[in-house]
Amino acid sequence: MKGKMDKKAIKQSAIELEKMIEKYINDYPEVQQIKNCYADYIEMAKNRKICTPLKDIPRNPYWFIDTDLVGLNELEFACTEFRLRITLDAKTYEFFMNI
Repeated sequence: MKGKMDKKAIKQSAIELEKMIEKYINDYPEVQQIKNCYADYIEMAKNRKICTPLKDIPRNPYWFIDTDLVGLNELEFACTEFRLRITLDAKTYEFFMNI
C-alpha cells in the first residue's frame, strides 16, 4: 500500500513553482518549456487532485545545467521540490529530505 500524499504541501509547492515560473518566464525563454511540462500537474496540485504518487512525469534533466537557467537556484529548487512532492508519498519525501 502506498503512503499518503500531503495535499497541502503539494498545493503550496505548486503555487511556489507557479510564482517562480512567472518571475522568470519573460527573461528566459526556456522557462516556457518548464511551464508547458508542469502546467497540468500544477493545476491538479492546486485543486488537490493528486492522491497517489505520479509516474512518468516528463522533464528535461539539462534545464539547469546546459541552458541560461544555470544559477536560477530558486526556480531549480521549486521545480525539484514540486517534482518530488508529486512523485513521492509524504513519508518517502520526508525521508529523503532528512538524509
